[in-house]
Parts: sequence; structure tokens; C-alpha cells
Amino acid sequence: MSEEELRKNYRKWYELTEKCLTCKKWEDFRNGIADYPCENCDIRKEIRYYFDKWMKIVEIIGWDRARKIIDQETDELRRETRRKMKMQKKC
Repeated sequence: MSEEELRKNYRKWYELTEKCLTCKKWEDFRNGIADYPCENCDIRKEIRYYFDKWMKIVEIIGWDRARKIIDQETDELRRETRRKMKMQKKC
């Protein structure tokens, strides 16, 4: 397993996590309007799948290398999110 696999799986996990945090059902739960929605959620299952995948790669390549890659990917994903938000504000 390679660093590229870690990047790919971490990125997918991160994107799904972002999607999860903006879910209407999750918002309703946080606001006390609905019951806990995540037990039957496909997104949650995918998040767990990708988390397990990238954690296995971390164990193989080591925490020091993995931490650098994860930090780089997180920074890049945050920059992408900020760019998207700026573009939405311009529209």
C-alpha cells in the first residue's frame, strides 16, 4: 500500500465526513427535532469503511510519514473548501 492510496482514502473519508456534517437529518438531530439518524445511514457506513482503509495504510507506512501526508491533504481540502465558498459568495 502506498502513500497515494493513503491520500485517496483519506480524501474520500474527509469528503464524506464533510457531507455527513451538513446532512439535514443530522442538523435536525442536533436541534432536538429528530432521533439519532446515523444508525441506518449509508454515509456513516462509507465513512467507517474509508476510515478503516486509511488507518490500515497508516499502520503499514508508519505514523510519522502518514501524519505528514494527512496534514498536507487536510490543508489542501480546506483550501478547496474555502475556494468553493468564495465562488458561491460571488454568484
